[in-house]
Amino acid sequence: MSVPAELRFEPSRSPPPRSRPILGPDDLRLAADVFEQALQRVDERASVIAPHATRHLLARHIIETTLAGERDPDRLLEGALAHLDRAAAKQTA
Repeated sequence: MSVPAELRFEPSRSPPPRSRPILGPDDLRLAADVFEQALQRVDERASVIAPHATRHLLARHIIETTLAGERDPDRLLEGALAHLDRAAAKQTA
């Protein structure tokens, strides 16, 4: 039994268009290093935010900022810590 032509799957020969930026190995290493530095600067026991949520907020901010094009580790670190401070302030308000 043959499958009608209109129902056959034909793989695309061209790669799908990129709708989002992609992080390369160097970008991922940068983000991981900044994340580690941020964890060293945060006292999760003294935070009003749960430890898991703290790590999630830091990681997400660092990745999103890196995806937006930031590559300065100091800016990434300070931005992530400021983001965490804002989130903590919202929780206590």
